Amino acid sequence: MKNLITILSFLCLATISFGQNIETTNCTPISNGHFKEVLTSFEVMSPTSLLESAKIFVEKYCMDSDKLGELSSYFDSDQDRIEFLYYAFSHTDNQSSLVNTNFHFEDEAYQEVFVSFLSDMHQNISDGLHTTEQEIVEYQKAMENGEDIEDYEVKVVYVPEYRGRIGHEKPMSSSDFFNVQRAIQLESISSEKVEVFIDQVEGKGISVRQLNGILSLYNYENDKMKVFNNAIDKVYDLDNLSLVRTHFVNLFHKKEIDRITHYELDKYMTDQVKNDEHIEFQHY
Repeated sequence: MKNLITILSFLCLATISFGQNIETTNCTPISNGHFKEVLTSFEVMSPTSLLESAKIFVEKYCMDSDKLGELSSYFDSDQDRIEFLYYAFSHTDNQSSLVNTNFHFEDEAYQEVFVSFLSDMHQNISDGLHTTEQEIVEYQKAMENGEDIEDYEVKVVYVPEYRGRIGHEKPMSSSDFFNVQRAIQLESISSEKVEVFIDQVEGKGISVRQLNGILSLYNYENDKMKVFNNAIDKVYDLDNLSLVRTHFVNLFHKKEIDRITHYELDKYMTDQVKNDEHIEFQHY
């Protein structure tokens, strides 16, 4: 019974959000008329005042995806727009609906980064729900077969269905990942983007899925390789690390990744999830 309660708890948490505690009950509902008045006041603000006022506004009032999309259109700068949207994400009701919202960007690069971020978050929500549903089905089957459920030793993992070597204790939270992406995207000097990554992930873990999202923000393979090398000791799901190979064309880089993923991962391993272990997936 204890395991069933735990599984149902994870299912409930997964439906709320991916890795973030969003206290939408503390926001104040806003009428359409009041919202239009606020938008009118934003029209006469300077870019700096607009950014700060918009952040304060979404902290206080309950925002859905349509209102957020309309509000974001008032920014003249894509840089301000994406900074606002990243900030507003954690204050928005029904985050999964944001995937289908049309956010206007002048520069397609900014739009691709934000749409990719939303899609990634939406996929993680779906993966979490699927995993917990499977756990419930397995539990019910075990009950029907008269198995001793209480004897199960359950290991919590942070990548759906992952079994393999674990490096860092946990990946970074979705909000931390969100901040790392934003910091890299807002750095205009290519040579500084790697240093931004190193600074942002200090003391944090990273999943391979998160690392793939980070690597997609870099244009040059040499920079991607530097990010890869600085991320190895922070990777959670070590046996998935070879998946980053798809970001590289240079044969030398591919061979180096193969060498590391085939022969050097054991020295980064702190734990292991074995095939015969029962696991519960938990967003972090």
